[in-house]
Amino acid sequence: MYRVFQIILGLIFLFSGIAKGLDPVSTAHKIDQYLSLMSMGFFERIDLLLAMGVITTEIVLGIIMILNIFPKLGLWIATVMMLVFTPKTFLVAIEHSMKYAGCFGNVIQLTPWQSNWKNIFMDMLIIITWFGLPRLKNKEPLSTNAQWWITISVLFAAVIFQTIAIFV
Repeated sequence: MYRVFQIILGLIFLFSGIAKGLDPVSTAHKIDQYLSLMSMGFFERIDLLLAMGVITTEIVLGIIMILNIFPKLGLWIATVMMLVFTPKTFLVAIEHSMKYAGCFGNVIQLTPWQSNWKNIFMDMLIIITWFGLPRLKNKEPLSTNAQWWITISVLFAAVIFQTIAIFV
């Protein structure tokens, strides 16, 4: 059961990262909107870098969760990301300040309330998966060396994917 939840989380993060990665510039504009709403406009000069960071993190996180590579690290990263994303989308939903949340880029346009409920669903999966972490750690399929190679390879592939998407 815990493994199924981990795979579902991984698929959501992977899909989200790929969907945003198809148009990183649009994702950067969405990040600008969020930063403006939170009076953090001073980050707008690095919006594309922030977008690429989020996209890369989501793609790498999705893969490591699906493959059960570094399960504790993956769960920590997912937890931290959702600790940022859940309150952010809730605030936007309450303020009715955006038409679309941008969770899945322009591929699936969720309203802030839809995004908020998706985040709550993901938060519940993360909490349940924390309880199963000892079982997940006992089922790591690859050597640590292989896990690092896969993780680094996915990281580079994600950056190259976005870089190509920016210029196409």
